Amino acid sequence: MRVEAGLLRTIIQSGGHDTTTENDRKSVSQPTLLEALFSQQGINSVTKWFQTHATVVSNPTAGPASLRGAGVRALLESDFLPLMRRLTDLPEHELFELFDLLDKECRGAIGRKEFILLLAILASRNSNERLQVLYMHGRDMYDLLAGSRRGWQAIRIWGLLFEIKDSVLWESRVNLEVPLGPTLTFQDFQLLFFAAIRADTSSQEVSTNGGKKKAKRKDKDASNMCAVQ
Repeated sequence: MRVEAGLLRTIIQSGGHDTTTENDRKSVSQPTLLEALFSQQGINSVTKWFQTHATVVSNPTAGPASLRGAGVRALLESDFLPLMRRLTDLPEHELFELFDLLDKECRGAIGRKEFILLLAILASRNSNERLQVLYMHGRDMYDLLAGSRRGWQAIRIWGLLFEIKDSVLWESRVNLEVPLGPTLTFQDFQLLFFAAIRADTSSQEVSTNGGKKKAKRKDKDASNMCAVQ
């Protein structure tokens, strides 16, 4: 999955307006996107972006219980889909599935807390950061899988956001004998993703090292050919 890092950084660091200077971009001490998100400045920036771009839920009975009340803002489908089309390359049907997953109370709206969770996952760019997000927010992820949402498709959507291959996630589930459906516990859910992230990282390292070895063999063969000539 491709993530538009420039747009993500803009939301996290400047509330939707890119104020990053060229010197900031070149600075070796510049925080990672995840570090920036969980700084006070990052939370303030995301809150500012959310207040600017989300829709006011003016009907006290509309939207999730946590969002009810005049003047409260939430991301509706019409807010969420255009943003995600710019931010990722997820297919359209998976964007709808993601919206449904983040719509905690099935009322057609996403709150600020769920939006920050999404940004945290998208901002985690390596296995250590993904494990950190899972450790910090695994319970929130699991709570969004209420009832019938604990099937493979919803689990797979979380996997896509963490950039875990479907085959790796499924194999981890089978190896650990993690059940799907209403019997899926939080402990099993967290264990599954810890294992899948590690397995996916290992498979990428094997692939990378294998490519390097092949390149070295080609260079050695070319050297030998030159020596023979």
